[in-house]
Amino acid sequence: MKGFVLSLFLLGVVSFQSCRKSNCSDYACFTPPQPFYFELLDSATYEDLFANGTLDSNQIEVINIANNNKVDFKFVHADSLNVIVIYGIGWELERTQAEITLRVSNKDILNLYLDSESISENCCTFTRYHEVRIEKANYTKDKETGNYKIFID
Repeated sequence: MKGFVLSLFLLGVVSFQSCRKSNCSDYACFTPPQPFYFELLDSATYEDLFANGTLDSNQIEVINIANNNKVDFKFVHADSLNVIVIYGIGWELERTQAEITLRVSNKDILNLYLDSESISENCCTFTRYHEVRIEKANYTKDKETGNYKIFID
């Protein structure tokens, strides 16, 4: 009987050893904040405003409203698709709110408001968006691509 209790005890100890949390020293992952993709379209014809020459991709600005600093972005032209990719937000380590303006040719197109924080769980770090809001623009979000289609008069 004593051997049975000892065996049961050892089995329990071994079982709990596998449940200990790792210190993550041998495993770590990081997922960067998800960028935001914007297509600017004519509200009547749905025509791409960069493709038809109405807007100039060299005159795009993305500005942080709080400090008037520029926010990192790329203009991507692939086949017949023109997309503004805003990737320079959501990198803060604590929970933060940010509001940025997308401007083309000195015209404010939209304001993007974000409430985000960096989360670490199970040895991985990622950004969680608590709220994403687009203001001053009519838009839809394409379910297939995730792109925001912004309609401009």
